[in-house]
Amino acid sequence: PSPTGALHLGNARTFLINWALARQQGWRIVLRIEDLDGPRVKPQAAQQAIDLLRWLGVDWDDGPWSQRHDLAPYQTALEQLAAAGRTYPCTCTRKDITAATSAPHLDNHELRYPGTCRTYPPADGQTAALRVMVPDENIVFDDVLCGRQMINVQRQVGDFVVATKVALPAYQLAVVVDDAAAAVSDVVRGDDLLNSTGRQLWLQRFLNLGPPPRYYHLPLVLGPDG
Repeated sequence: PSPTGALHLGNARTFLINWALARQQGWRIVLRIEDLDGPRVKPQAAQQAIDLLRWLGVDWDDGPWSQRHDLAPYQTALEQLAAAGRTYPCTCTRKDITAATSAPHLDNHELRYPGTCRTYPPADGQTAALRVMVPDENIVFDDVLCGRQMINVQRQVGDFVVATKVALPAYQLAVVVDDAAAAVSDVVRGDDLLNSTGRQLWLQRFLNLGPPPRYYHLPLVLGPDG
């Protein structure tokens, strides 16, 4: 869970499915608190989520671990990407990306980054995020629930952010580093993150992290209005 508010029904359902699968299959469950989302993190929200999961009667085998507790593994990963020439600084705002003619809306949340700062690097000393360069080619994986997936990350979202302008690791990088560190073999999560899997698989390759986990993307819980 990310402690940006109360644990909602979808989070609880996903945890329950993880828990049931783990207890059937003999897996271990890692409880990780994804608390890198800066000002959106709410005081006490992490503890409230933990208390609610316990109230529901589920348990876990490792954790809870906080991402903010130790940022060093993420910095090491960023240095590895930089040493391989795979990252570049980016000063673009969402407004800049929206204004670019080559950046159509993909959905309500994500825009395709047109590569502005890859082509025209910002001046030294400017506050910048870091983006990772991804090739214009498909990455293919088999999802246990959704079947064969073929995603072209470059055409979907372009070069994506791996570190924010305040020098915190971005979600896509952090989960890849954390999953590898915990030797996660199976990831069970909502299918709103299905498209993120392509980005995470590229990072796993760039960081030489070995075979990726198996992915299970669950249909979301939706209200009558969708």
